[in-house]
Amino acid sequence: MIILFGKRSQLGREFCKHSSQTIKAFNSNDFNILKYSDINSFLDKLSFKIILNFASYNEVENCDKKISNLVNAKFLQDLASYCKENDKLLIHISTDYVFDGKKGNYDELDSTNPINQYGQSKLDGENYIINSNCKYFILRTSWLYSSFKTSNNFLNKILIQSSIDKEHQFYGANDVFGSPTSCSSLVLAINVLLQKVLEMDFINIHSEIYHVVNDGRASRFDFMKEALFLLKKKFKIKSDLVEVSNDYFPSKISRPKDTVLKNSKFCKDFNFQFLSWKDALSTEVSKL
Repeated sequence: MIILFGKRSQLGREFCKHSSQTIKAFNSNDFNILKYSDINSFLDKLSFKIILNFASYNEVENCDKKISNLVNAKFLQDLASYCKENDKLLIHISTDYVFDGKKGNYDELDSTNPINQYGQSKLDGENYIINSNCKYFILRTSWLYSSFKTSNNFLNKILIQSSIDKEHQFYGANDVFGSPTSCSSLVLAINVLLQKVLEMDFINIHSEIYHVVNDGRASRFDFMKEALFLLKKKFKIKSDLVEVSNDYFPSKISRPKDTVLKNSKFCKDFNFQFLSWKDALSTEVSKL
């Protein structure tokens, strides 16, 4: 059996829907994720070898330092310690925001340098896992979205705003770049990873960091333009998109300008091919 934390997230929902593995999924209401003794006693009652952690505090713009440190870092320290002590495998989802965005086209060997609190808390979580010496896979992804109607889902936000104002005008930054990734694509990759892990002798697992994203590079404007094109075809919405620079948007924080991730290491190690970000987006819109 596999334990999953973060079952109500868009990624958690996608994984529970499309995984062939036996899963026991939980969220923060099931136990206190911020108290190690609760985590320990809770997990001790279950029979499993693998933990998938999709739980995250991802309020990037209004990131509360205390909460982000507790959820994105301290919780990972506790999970990793448990996995080390009990010989479990931890698979954790991290983010492109561990990079400063000055280089772009990042691979797994590039130096991290987060420029905001959210990115720092996620990097701290990564480091806690690595330093614990537990068995782990850290999967960094980027600009995650899905067809689920969650509050933070990019496609759902467009549809909600367009239903309120049929001719709403959206704005997209042409100078911020990333690797848009569908939850479906990420779940498919995780399932491939899990299948290989389950076929191995557990003692032979080598911990790794992987970048797990759809192929290609897109600006925020590119991504929104393609999404609106597909949504207009399906839902006949009339919203328009205006191309602007990122300076147009008032922000309390610094955001990295180019966090495109290279997925070639994962593709090579698992003989896997990701969809292009446009094909993945088209597939996701078709599910709405």
